[in-house]
Amino acid sequence: MAFYKLLGLSDTNIDRQIKIREAVRAIIIQDDLILLLQTITGGYKFPGGGVEEGEACTEALIREVAEETGYTSCRVKEKAGEVVERRIDEYDDRFIFQMNSHFYICELNDFALAAQQLDTYEAELGFIPKWVAIDEAIEENKKAIGKIKNHTWLKRENFVLEELKVMLINH
Repeated sequence: MAFYKLLGLSDTNIDRQIKIREAVRAIIIQDDLILLLQTITGGYKFPGGGVEEGEACTEALIREVAEETGYTSCRVKEKAGEVVERRIDEYDDRFIFQMNSHFYICELNDFALAAQQLDTYEAELGFIPKWVAIDEAIEENKKAIGKIKNHTWLKRENFVLEELKVMLINH
């Protein structure tokens, strides 16, 4: 695994029960551009989402990439890293919410597009799949942090984008 990051509460700050959500996120790079989802707020996020009960991480990732981007030929190659986000649960402050985001290097077998199949909240965020330079995505996310109330996901995405930038330079 190339990277690991804990964002939010550390192990020593935990005095409550933890609710854990497993998520998967795709890193798809082609010709020096990365496939990300642009939101109506201007921020960029990696395609991906929650792993459903009984679903393998690779199955969830292929499903999420198809739903969010329309690319149905995603192939999962290897795990690149993990980001753990830990905070007081916004719906029940008796709990800590922990999201374990597993990032995988993926590739597309072809570039044929189907229609997106977005969840309601994804449609409200206006997810648009875009091929973008890593530096541009980082800069747009930095700008969006000042505009968005709940912006922890932008910090997660920028951490990974910065890690990818270093990995690509050293490769």
